[in-house]
Amino acid sequence: MAEKNRRERIQHDRLFKLLLESFFPSFLQAFFPVLHEQADWGDWRFLQQELAGAVEGSTGGPGHETTRVVDVLVEARLRDGENAAAAFLTPATAATVTAPVTAARTHGHRRLLIHVEVQCHRQPAEEFSERMWQYYVAIRRRHGRGILPIAVFAYPSRSETAGQPHQAKQEAQAESELKTERSGEVGWCGLEDLVLGKSILCFQYATIWLNRLDWQRYADLVNPVTVALLPFMRHRPDEAWQLAVAFRRTLAELYRRRQVEPEKLRFLAHFFSAYLPLTPEQEHRVQAALNKRYPEEAKALEEFITPWHEEGLAVGLARGRREGLVEGLGRGVQKGRQTLVLHLIRKRFGRIPPGVRQAVQALSARSLLELGAALLDMSSLEELNSWLKAHEN
Repeated sequence: MAEKNRRERIQHDRLFKLLLESFFPSFLQAFFPVLHEQADWGDWRFLQQELAGAVEGSTGGPGHETTRVVDVLVEARLRDGENAAAAFLTPATAATVTAPVTAARTHGHRRLLIHVEVQCHRQPAEEFSERMWQYYVAIRRRHGRGILPIAVFAYPSRSETAGQPHQAKQEAQAESELKTERSGEVGWCGLEDLVLGKSILCFQYATIWLNRLDWQRYADLVNPVTVALLPFMRHRPDEAWQLAVAFRRTLAELYRRRQVEPEKLRFLAHFFSAYLPLTPEQEHRVQAALNKRYPEEAKALEEFITPWHEEGLAVGLARGRREGLVEGLGRGVQKGRQTLVLHLIRKRFGRIPPGVRQAVQALSARSLLELGAALLDMSSLEELNSWLKAHEN
């Protein structure tokens, strides 16, 4: 069970990390729109995510340090260096979240570091806040400038826990423990150390609870991040097919505007379907709605993408036999995993070297999952080639 949970967490981390790395400006635009406007998107970059000693005492007892990897760390230049970082804060929260801004002013920086951590599994509030604080310290120690820490809680949609009272109770308790001030979609949680009644340390970080958000508010936004995250937002089980319609409409619009490359659109389709798989009946309803109400979008989808899960369903349904459906789904899943791993390789190393594509396509489904997890720890193409050679069929 522990190994299964570990693998699931790696899969979640990998998908979310790739989503944010592929569409980080869109993420800020959705949840921190004023900060997005103040950032100079011609001058930003991802920073090294490996932090030595980021979490002290996490294993091996007191004083033990281990190397941890943060999910996303970005350096952005602000057009108004002194005021932009505070601009997105409401007056109620601006007074309590001054540490990053004050530090940036003191050193005269026009740059802000943005650390995003995605939390897909439940953890005691105090432990998670402590981890965010230690990440902050390690990042500050290395880069010496202001940091905006953000936590994205990607727990299951509340519709998925509605029939599980114990899990729903745990979720409500976790949210209650972390809940502090809120402003729209963004909240603020923190960690405070009191010594002899005096507040010695007050650390805060921004929070986004996806399952608190109403999916209908985001369904019409032409934003690749929010539409991919619809499955995590609050919805009823019988609305799943409507989420899929909204997702594919947005995908078609992004393609029509030429804002996102087809390969990245295919990744979005993989991400969405991984968290909101449809039954054959729901799939039929989605296609019928698209063909009837949104024929132009349906046609655009046919031009550039046939999601891997749809491919499997189409093969199975065309044959009209259960074994055909299973076989088709299996081929679709395999193709989806290959696409995702190749995209991850290109994102990690900037290119797909000759021979690597063929080697990846020859891997089994299990090996593809293992390679996806292994890529997170690889730092060179030599490591990738060694791994592929060791796993040749």
